[in-house]
Amino acid sequence: MNDLPRTARAYLIAVWLIAAIAIAATLVSVRSALLDQAPLLALVLLLFIIADYFEVETEIDNGNRVSMTVVDAPTIFLLAVAGPAGIVVVVLGTAIVDVLGKRSWYKVLFNLSQRSLAYLTMLLIYSSLHAAGSAPFGGLSGLATFVLIAVTYHTLNVLFVATILALAMRQPLLKVYRDSLREVRWVHFITLPFGAVLAALWYIDAWLLLPGIIPLIMAQRSFKAMAAWRSESRRNEELARESRQLAAKLERLQDTTTAMIASLEPITLLETVSSRLAALLEATASWVVLLSPPRLVAVAGAEPALTWDVAAYQAELRSPSVRQLDAAQVARLHQGSAVPGQALVIIPLALEQRVLGGICLASEQPIVLAEDDRRVLLAFGTQAALAMERVQLFEELRLKQGELVRSSKLAALGTFSAGIAHEFNNLLAGILGHAELGLMSQDVGEKDEALNVAVRTSLRGKSITRGLLTFARRNDAQRALYQIQDAVDETLALVERELAKVNVRVERRLRSVPPTICDLGQISQVVLNLITNARDAMIEQGGGVITIDLSQRGDQLELAVSDTGVGIPEQMLQQIFQPFVTTKGALGGSSVPGTGLGLAISYGIVESHGGTIIPHSEVGRGTTMLVRLPIVSPAADAEQLASRAGAPQLLQVLIVDDEQTVANALARLLEGVGHSVRVAPDGIAGLRLYREQRFDLVISDVVMPGMGGAEFVRRLRALDPRAQVLVVTGQASAQTDEMLRGGAFGVIGKPFVIDEVLAAMRRGQYQRMLAAA
Repeated sequence: MNDLPRTARAYLIAVWLIAAIAIAATLVSVRSALLDQAPLLALVLLLFIIADYFEVETEIDNGNRVSMTVVDAPTIFLLAVAGPAGIVVVVLGTAIVDVLGKRSWYKVLFNLSQRSLAYLTMLLIYSSLHAAGSAPFGGLSGLATFVLIAVTYHTLNVLFVATILALAMRQPLLKVYRDSLREVRWVHFITLPFGAVLAALWYIDAWLLLPGIIPLIMAQRSFKAMAAWRSESRRNEELARESRQLAAKLERLQDTTTAMIASLEPITLLETVSSRLAALLEATASWVVLLSPPRLVAVAGAEPALTWDVAAYQAELRSPSVRQLDAAQVARLHQGSAVPGQALVIIPLALEQRVLGGICLASEQPIVLAEDDRRVLLAFGTQAALAMERVQLFEELRLKQGELVRSSKLAALGTFSAGIAHEFNNLLAGILGHAELGLMSQDVGEKDEALNVAVRTSLRGKSITRGLLTFARRNDAQRALYQIQDAVDETLALVERELAKVNVRVERRLRSVPPTICDLGQISQVVLNLITNARDAMIEQGGGVITIDLSQRGDQLELAVSDTGVGIPEQMLQQIFQPFVTTKGALGGSSVPGTGLGLAISYGIVESHGGTIIPHSEVGRGTTMLVRLPIVSPAADAEQLASRAGAPQLLQVLIVDDEQTVANALARLLEGVGHSVRVAPDGIAGLRLYREQRFDLVISDVVMPGMGGAEFVRRLRALDPRAQVLVVTGQASAQTDEMLRGGAFGVIGKPFVIDEVLAAMRRGQYQRMLAAA
C-alpha cells in the first residue's frame, strides 16, 4: 500500500471508513433479527463462499480478460430474502474468500468495502420499490426493479475499481471511467437473474431452493466450458495464423527453389536467391560473398562499393553452418565501411566440405532463427551451391558441345580436303586457259564464249568457297529466308568430285519448293553428314548411287538422302542418333574410326528447326534418311510490299574498297545500268567524299587499311544517320556483324555478280519503304 500515491491511499481510507460506518449502522439496526435468520444466513454464507471461490477467468474479444463467478446470484438472493441482515454474509464471505486467495490486506478491505456499499445501495433501491408482502421481483414493477438493481450493481463495482486505478496510475478519472464502462460485457450480467429466480422459489416454497441451485451449478460449469472453448479457439486461431505464415514461407521458398532451377546465369541466380531469402527473413540488405576468387556480388540494399575483409569472412565460413553475428562482429567483417544493419545472418554456400561462399542477410533488428529455420536455410545454401555448380557444368557442356560440333564439321571437311584442292586447281586452270584464249583470239564471238566460260567457272568456285565458309564459320546460328536447295547445291559442290573418285554417283531429284526460314549453314551440315554416311556405307562394295530427293508435302519440306549401301541392322536403328554410336569403321578408308557424332548433331539441328529425321534401312539394300522441315515464311504483307518495290531508281553510289580491281569492276558494272558511281580507296577518303556530296547508297568493304569497315559505318552514321550502307566482304566476321548493328542494311559475299548487287539494292529500297510505311 505504501507504493500507492497519496490520493489513492486517501481514497482507500475514505472507502473503508464509509463502509465501516454503513456496516456498523446496518448491524445495529438488525441485531435482534440476526439470531432468527442465523440458519438462512449460514446456508447462504456457504453458498456465497463456494460461488465466489471457484472463479473462472477467460479472455473475450480484443484480448480483454474477465473473471466469471456465480456470486452475483447469492447477492441478489440476499436482497430479497435476508434484507439488511445479508450484509453479514457479504462481509464474512468476501473476507474468507480473499484470505483463502492470499490477497493483500488492503485489497481484502477494499473488496469487502466496495461489495458492502454496493449491497447496501441495492438494498435501498429494493426496499424503496418493492411492495411489502408481494413476491420478490414479481410483476412488471419487480422486473423494472431488477433491471435497475443490476445496472446499479455493475456501475458501482466499475466506479469503485476504476477510481482506485485512475488514482494509482495518475490518469484522468473520466477517461478511466469511460474505458472501464466500455469493457463491461454480457458475462457480467449472466448470473444475476439466477438470484431473482432463487428468491422467487424461496417465496413459494423454501425446499424449492435446493433444485433451484442446480442451474447455478450448471452455470458455473458452463463458465469453465466457455473458458476452455475460448482457450481452444485462441489456440486454433494461433495455429491457423502460424499455418498461414508457414504457407507463405513455403510459397516463398518454393519460388526461390524454382528460380534456382530456372536460372542459367550464376550471378542472376545468386541475386534471385539472396533477395528472396532477404524478403523471407525481412532483412534490409543482402549480398553474396564468393571466396574463389574473392569477390562481393548480388549487393542489394547496401552500397555497391561495400568493403569487406576476405580473411575475416573466410574464418566465419570455415564451419559450414548458419551464422548469426551482432553489430560488433559485423563491424569486424566490414572494417571502414558502414553496413546497413545491426545484425547479420550468413548462410554458407557449401558442397560437402567445400565452401564456395556465403549469402549475407543484414537487418536492423536481430533475426530470431529456430533450429528448424537454420536447417532450412542451410539446405537452401547447399541447393544454391549445387545450382551454381550445375550452371557452371552446363556452361562447360555448352562449350564442349560447340567444340564437338565444329570438330564434326572439320572432320567431314577433312575427308574431302584433297578433292577440294584438286577441284580448285581445275577451276583455276579452266579460268586461266579461257582468259588466255580470249586474249589470243581476234574473233568477238570466241572472246565472248571464253569470258562466259570464265564466269561460269568462277561461279562454281564461288559456290565451293561459300560452302567452305558456311561450314567453317564460328558465329551463332543465324536464321533467315533461304532455299533448301541452296544447301544441297553448295554441299554437293564441295563433295561431288570426291564422291566420283570412290565410284559414288549422285542423282538429283530436286523439285521446286518454297523458301523457309532456317539456318542455311546448319542445314548444309546436316546434308553433308548424311552424304558422308551414305558414301561410307558404299565404300566396301566399291561404290553405288546416292539419291537426293527434295519435295514439298503439305506444309512441310521433305529432303531424302538414299544410298545403295550395306544398310543398318534393325537393332541399331533406335540408337543411331545417340552420341558416339556409330555403325562404320573408318572415314574415307582411313584408320580413324567414326566418331558417332554426325547423326547426333544432325538430329539436334533438325529438331531445333521444328523438324524430324526418320531412318529407313534394309540390310544389304541401303538406307534412306528422310528429313522433314516445316515451311516458315515471313508475313504476307511484307512480301507484297517488297514486290511493289520494283527495280531500284538510278542512284548516286559511293564504293569504299581498298581492292581497286574489285571496286573499279563494280563501279563500271553499276554505271553500265545507269547509276552514278564514285570510288574511295579507304574509309577516310570515303568520309571526305561523303562530306562533299551526299550519296543515296554507300557500298563498303569490311577489312581496309587505316579505318576498318565497322569504324567507317559508325562515323558515317554519325555524319548522316539516314545513310544507306551495303557491305561487301569475302568472309563474314565479327566486324561484319558490328557493321550491321551500326546501321548497314545488308551483306553481299565476294565474289558476286551484278544481279546480286542489284537485288540487294532493291532490298534497301524495300526497307526504306517499310520505314516510311
